[in-house]
Amino acid sequence: MLSAEGKEKVLTILQEGDIFGELSLFDEDPHPLTAEVMDDARLLIIPWNEMEKMIIDRPSLAIKIIEALSKKTRLLTSQVRELVFQDAAGRLASLLSRLAEDFGREIEDGTVIDLVLTHQEIANLIGSSRVTVTKLINKFIDDGVITIKKRKIIIKDFESLGERLQTVF
Repeated sequence: MLSAEGKEKVLTILQEGDIFGELSLFDEDPHPLTAEVMDDARLLIIPWNEMEKMIIDRPSLAIKIIEALSKKTRLLTSQVRELVFQDAAGRLASLLSRLAEDFGREIEDGTVIDLVLTHQEIANLIGSSRVTVTKLINKFIDDGVITIKKRKIIIKDFESLGERLQTVF
């Protein structure tokens, strides 16, 4: 999502099979967000009239769309809660936990997040500055919570990461 001033807020990272742009299915307004691929991708664009026929022929498709909308609503709700009630460290810890769940792979040292993200991309995901993210990542490394190998974050201590999720009032 881009502001008029050019500031960027990344809402989520989609995976293979995820749906994007489903809001426009129901009101035919242009989708308020943009998407950018991180790797090679193949996108399927389905015009509304074709989608309507598919839903009529296969009602289970409507359930899948509702599930996708529900998942995004939950994600956006959790992001609002984090922005309101957590400091930057809590938001980073929450993001790392979510990324580990979605893109994590167990290795000897812990759980590696199989994504390469810049500090700016992480900042855009948590609503913070790149400088703050760099400081927090260094603090997490110093505290033994995470390590970085080949530009990928490895979570070494989920318990300590969870302690940083405490809400701030």
